[in-house]
Amino acid sequence: MNGIVLNKWVSGQLQRKGVRQFIKFCIVGASSTLIDFAVANAAYYLWNVRPAALASVMGFCVAVVNGYFWNSRWTFRDRVRGAVHEEFFRFVAVNIVGATLNYTIVSAVLLLDNHDPHPKWVFNGAKLLATGIVVFWNFFANKHWTFGQPERSGENAMNEARMGKLRGIPAGRLLQNPIAWVGLGAFVALGVAYYSVFDYWQYHWFRSDGYYSHGILVPFLALYMVWMRREELRQAEVRPSSWGLAVVFIALALRVLGHLTQSSTISSLSFLILVYGVVASLLGWRVVRLVWFPVLFLAFMMPLPSTIFDEISQPAQEWSTIIANVILKTIGYETQRVGNVIYIPGGFDLDVGVPCSGFKMLVSMATFAFFFAYYIRVELWRQVLLVILALPLALVINGLRIALIGIVGTKFGEEAGYAFHDWSGYLVLVVAFAVLFQLGRWLGWQR
Repeated sequence: MNGIVLNKWVSGQLQRKGVRQFIKFCIVGASSTLIDFAVANAAYYLWNVRPAALASVMGFCVAVVNGYFWNSRWTFRDRVRGAVHEEFFRFVAVNIVGATLNYTIVSAVLLLDNHDPHPKWVFNGAKLLATGIVVFWNFFANKHWTFGQPERSGENAMNEARMGKLRGIPAGRLLQNPIAWVGLGAFVALGVAYYSVFDYWQYHWFRSDGYYSHGILVPFLALYMVWMRREELRQAEVRPSSWGLAVVFIALALRVLGHLTQSSTISSLSFLILVYGVVASLLGWRVVRLVWFPVLFLAFMMPLPSTIFDEISQPAQEWSTIIANVILKTIGYETQRVGNVIYIPGGFDLDVGVPCSGFKMLVSMATFAFFFAYYIRVELWRQVLLVILALPLALVINGLRIALIGIVGTKFGEEAGYAFHDWSGYLVLVVAFAVLFQLGRWLGWQR
C-alpha cells in the first residue's frame, strides 16, 4: 500500500514542469561536474596551477559551456527562444556569480588544511561542497532569468525574441554593437590580467589574523546596491561608448605600472577604473552614472597601503586604550595607563597591541556604514552624518571590548580573559550593527 502511494506521489511530481526541469538540470549538472572535476584536477595536479581555488574555477568555467549547450537545447527547450548571444551572455553572468561563490567556498574550506598540494580527498571534497551549494543558485537564476522568458504570441513576441530585449533594456542593440563585444572581451581578459591582484586580496580576506575579513562580502553588497537601482537601469538608454575603451586602456596601463613597481595599491586602483571603463563600453555613460557608487564601494574590499594603515591604526590604538581605561575607571577599577598598556592592580593587565587597535572594527564599520547609508535612501546630509557617526562608534565599541576583556580576565582568571579575547569581536560587532541600525532610524529610516 505504501509502495503504491509512493509511486503515485513520484509520478505526480514528475508531471510537474519545474520538477522535470530540475531533474534535467541535475543530469546536465552531473555531466558538467565530471568535466569540472577533470579539468580542475588536471590543472592542479598536472599543470601545477596555484592557488587551488583558481584551478577549481578553471574547471568550473569549462563546465559552463557544456552546461549552456545542454540546458538551452534540452532542459529549457520549450522556452521562447531569444538571441543565442543574449542567452549566453546571461548564462555567463549567472555563472560568474556561481564561480565567485565556488571560489569563496573552496578557499574557506581549504584554509582548514595546511598541505601543499592538498590531499585529493580534501580538494575534491571542498569542490563537491561548493558545487552542491552553487547548483541551486544556478538552477533558479537560469530558470527565471537566462531561459525564463514568458511565452508570448504574435508579432510582438517574435520581435522581442529577435531583438533580445532584456526586460525593458534594449539588449539587442547592446550585443549588436562591436564596441560592446570589445568591452565584453576586456571583461573576460580581466581574470587573466588581474589574477595576482585577486590572489593578493583573497590572501588578506582569509588570513586568521587579518584586518579585511569583511572583504569577501563587499562584491555581493555592491551587487545588491546595483539591484536597488534596477528600475532606473531598466529605463536607462544603453549607448555603448568608444570612450569607455580609452578608460579600459588607461586602467590596463596602470595595471602594468602596478606590476612593474610591485604596487598593489596602483593595481587595485586600476581595477576600479577598469570596471568603469567596461561598463561604459558595454552600456554607456548614463549607466555609469547610475552605478558609480556601487563600483566605488568595491574599494572597501581592497587592503590599504601600509602607510595609510599606520596612520590610522596608531591613533585608533591610542584612542581605544583611552576609552577602555575611562570605562574601567568609571565602573570602579583603579587602573593606570602607560602608553597603550592598562594596568589593573591585582587583575588582568591589558596590552593593547595593533591587532586590538580597533582598525579592523573601524574598517568593517566604515564599510557597512556606507552600505547602510546608501540602503536607507534618506537625504544626503543624513547619509553623511550616519557615516561620520559610525567611525567614533567603532572606536567606542572597540574600547568597550577591551574593557570587557579586562573585567573577564580579572574576575575569572587569565585563561578566561584570553578565551574572551578570541571570540568577543563577534559579540561587539553585533552590538555595533544594532547601534548603527538605531542611528539609521533616528535619521529617518522608516523600513
